[in-house]
Amino acid sequence: MRRKGMAVMGLGLAGALTLSACGGDDEGDGGGTGPITFWDTSNTAENAVFQQLVTQCEEDNEGLDVSYVPKEFGQARDAFKTAAQAGEAPDVLRADIGWVPEFASLGYLASLDGTAASDDFGDYLESTQASNIYEGTQYGIPQVTDALAMLYNKQQFADAGITEAPTDYDSYKAALQQLKDDGSKAPMYMHVEGYFSQPYLYGQGGGLVDTDNETIIVNDADSVSGWDYAQSLVNDGLAGATADLTNSYGNMMTALKSGDSAVIWNGPWSVPELLGEGSVVAGDNLGIAPLPEGSAGVTGSPIGGHDYVVYAGSDAQESAVTFITCMNSLENQVFLANELGLLPTRSAAYDELSDNERVAIFKEIVDGAQPRVNIPQGSELLRPLDQQFGTMVTGGKSAQEALDTVAGEYQTTLPDYTIAE
Repeated sequence: MRRKGMAVMGLGLAGALTLSACGGDDEGDGGGTGPITFWDTSNTAENAVFQQLVTQCEEDNEGLDVSYVPKEFGQARDAFKTAAQAGEAPDVLRADIGWVPEFASLGYLASLDGTAASDDFGDYLESTQASNIYEGTQYGIPQVTDALAMLYNKQQFADAGITEAPTDYDSYKAALQQLKDDGSKAPMYMHVEGYFSQPYLYGQGGGLVDTDNETIIVNDADSVSGWDYAQSLVNDGLAGATADLTNSYGNMMTALKSGDSAVIWNGPWSVPELLGEGSVVAGDNLGIAPLPEGSAGVTGSPIGGHDYVVYAGSDAQESAVTFITCMNSLENQVFLANELGLLPTRSAAYDELSDNERVAIFKEIVDGAQPRVNIPQGSELLRPLDQQFGTMVTGGKSAQEALDTVAGEYQTTLPDYTIAE
């Protein structure tokens, strides 16, 4: 369905902010020009803002014609692979950073070397560059970066006598106990998606795989101690959780917005919803802090984010490159940060956002986050975590049993890897 020119609703800063003019550049890799299709994997609260950018880029680049298609994030990876196998993939995709090496290894992505999209690649944050490079070739540009933070109800913390955000696992558990003693039934609500389970692994010195030594470490002693800690929060009545992944994220968000829980772990994309009408943490009541450190002395959150990529089979790769360079201009990254709280990937954007306290807090959190496993099979490593974490924290398995199952699935995915002793 054609989406060009649709009215944009609900943009709080729409009248105050002016989108950048992005001049076109016909440098491409011979793929040609013409109408293009863009699959946008942003969430429903963000779609209208991305549509506004699409329309602006069309207006500022003569002849650029973009069909905007919102694509549900959880379905987009498999949908793109299926479409690419059939030769019908969209010209441009907003891809999770873990998908880029996979799609590149399968030959689904166009090289951006020598195009306008590579001209200022060095201006991006170093932590965002790696996911766009596969075997020495650039296949994407970093669109947004993120990491998980502790988001909490300031008033509930104060009422329980908690004067500052806890910084390590011991003080975090003690703070949750104070909240419980003050009357909270589930001081924390724990989302059980695999991505959200990783901080417990990294925080205790574990992880998923050691790519340098081709070793599976997800079920080593450090990793198991991390999931043991997560399970103890639920067992001690300090955290609510469900084994049902389909309800977990929504339950977590509702718990903080309603006041049923005082703290969750989530990323910058969630902040606009948390500050929305009817939320008890709206206004100045939402606290943002780094995740507590485990025994390894790190917060454990993995780097997240999205990249813009171009389909290798596109007949309009020049137009696609023009489009993504416009969408990802410095001015438009600043616009998205101010409008949605999304974290830019361009270093210069942070100079222009120096007065945005929320962006500054999350930038500090991203700087301390753990790199994503950057191999073609990286996305496959999260699915076993999805299946096992909720079962484990709600008592269906021990941490060791759950992670042994994960390790077995990893060995099927990575047959050349060995499981650590």
